[in-house]
Amino acid sequence: DASSTTLTAATNGGRTNVIVDTTQNSTYVLPTPSAGLSFKFIYGGAAADATDHFFATAGNTIFFKGALVHLDSDGNTNAVVYSDGDSNSKIGVVTANAYEINLVGASSTVYYLSGWVSDVTVPTIADQ
Repeated sequence: DASSTTLTAATNGGRTNVIVDTTQNSTYVLPTPSAGLSFKFIYGGAAADATDHFFATAGNTIFFKGALVHLDSDGNTNAVVYSDGDSNSKIGVVTANAYEINLVGASSTVYYLSGWVSDVTVPTIADQ
C-alpha cells in the first residue's frame, strides 16, 4: 500500500500480483520488458476501492500494445479499450470493482496487453 511501487522481473514477474484496497492512488511501475516476461494483476479487495490503480512502464519509450475489455458495473455498456500501439505507457483503473490485467513482454520496448476491468469508469490507456 504505497503511492508508487517499482516492480521487478525477479519478484513480480511470472506471478499473479494481487492488488488490495489501497489508502491512496497507487502506481505500479513495470521493469523494462523482455520477450516472454509476464505479469498478471488482479484486484483482491472486498469491495470497490475508493482509490485508483495505475500500471506504468518505466518511461514513454516503453509502451503497451493490445486492449482491455471494460465491463460496465452499472450495466450501461461494455466496450473494448485499445492502446494506440506506439506511445501509450500508462493504464488507469478508477475505483476498481474487479480486474485481471495481463502483460507479456514482446521486446525491450513493448508489453502486450490483455484482460478485463469491471468498473463504472472506463479504464484509460494513455501516455504518462
